[in-house]
Amino acid sequence: DKVWNCPTCGIEEYQSQSSPTEEMGVYLFKHYEDKDKEHKIAVKGKIMFISGIGDIGEYSLDNMKLNTIDKECCVVIVEEGITELERAIFCYRSNLEYVTLPSSLTWISAEAFEGCKKLKHVHLAGNNLSQIGRYAFLECISIEEIILPESLNLISEAAFCKCTELRTIILPKGVKEVEAEAFKYCKNLKAIEIQNPNIIIGEDAFKGCQRLVDIKAPEHITKKVLEQIY
Repeated sequence: DKVWNCPTCGIEEYQSQSSPTEEMGVYLFKHYEDKDKEHKIAVKGKIMFISGIGDIGEYSLDNMKLNTIDKECCVVIVEEGITELERAIFCYRSNLEYVTLPSSLTWISAEAFEGCKKLKHVHLAGNNLSQIGRYAFLECISIEEIILPESLNLISEAAFCKCTELRTIILPKGVKEVEAEAFKYCKNLKAIEIQNPNIIIGEDAFKGCQRLVDIKAPEHITKKVLEQIY
């Protein structure tokens, strides 16, 4: 599917599930503990493709971490088969603008996209994601909206803290807990829908969300959110 036109790098179009070709620079990662486990990163222009099966844990490439490779890439496509992203895998990538994540993904680890200040678009395919780790999108100041899947059950501590351009969010019925400071200082958040009447909302989860005026939730949940804002 043609999903995005990138004004930054001049890429006119790309396929969301394109296969790497011989034209690309290819990097192979081997797991520290399981030497038979291998993932591949292919880079073409400013697009990075990550493929393989299972979790991306602690990997090595000439003693370099994955998040040091091709920091100029502004598009990252994680392909089907990947189930978990390594901690801080894309943190502080100053050029990253678009990410597409597969339906096979079950967990976004802590700090995965922390500090990606140009990140605007996060496409979550499928319905298997269960957890978003602590600080996963901390200070991603360009994200305006993210659609969370029905399968999600935990939004961890400060996961979206200081996402200052986030405007609206729907927490599906499956979300059982929003941990402390999850949406703290999302100062432009205006609308939220909370579908689970038994959701646990952590301390200061919505502190500093001073423009939040449209809350669609059970009365007791609405009251708790309003109490946290100031």
